Amino acid sequence: MNNRTIHRYLGRRAVRGTLIAAIAVGVSLAVVQLAADAGPLNGAPERHGAAIRAIWNRPDSGPVVATAAGLAITQSRLDIELAERAVGGRPVARALDDLINFYVLLAEANRQGVAPSDSEWQTFVASQRDLAKTDPQQQIARYAAALGLTADSYWSDPRVLAQFQENRMVAALKAKVLGPVTAANAAAAEAKWAAYTADLVAHATIVRYR
Repeated sequence: MNNRTIHRYLGRRAVRGTLIAAIAVGVSLAVVQLAADAGPLNGAPERHGAAIRAIWNRPDSGPVVATAAGLAITQSRLDIELAERAVGGRPVARALDDLINFYVLLAEANRQGVAPSDSEWQTFVASQRDLAKTDPQQQIARYAAALGLTADSYWSDPRVLAQFQENRMVAALKAKVLGPVTAANAAAAEAKWAAYTADLVAHATIVRYR
């Protein structure tokens, strides 16, 4: 999990030294650093949650729009990514390409068996829940309400947890590939990760249906 949109709402401390995946099911493809001066996004949790809830409320996930290394990407999953980008003001043109890249990485993480243990997973979720409670604007609670969840049920909802788990696995793969990353080697590490991703994608079986 290291190329996505997530914790605009919890503030800058939430992204230091940990892989945070708290804002959502539709988390855009891995974790994104917050701007150092990021301020509150008025109404953003509600708009974000309403957009995702509308997709959740569909009768089914729709057709498969692509497969990446054997993993299916449904229309609903793509629409969640598009909604995430629209709410965040990010370009939508590469949404499917980026999802494909993410699922190729996820397939590789599965192949290498880098999933966290049950205890590590429970500790991670608990830490994110505790962190959310420290937000004076309670933006996770507001986001959860817009999804039709409570602040407590959000942290056990299988749709939310599935996204967290995917992001955690890709983040674990990245950590394994790069090893320790410091300020001194950060640029080289990102270049290495980009090359690693590109090589996996180049050799993966990818089928697009749209």
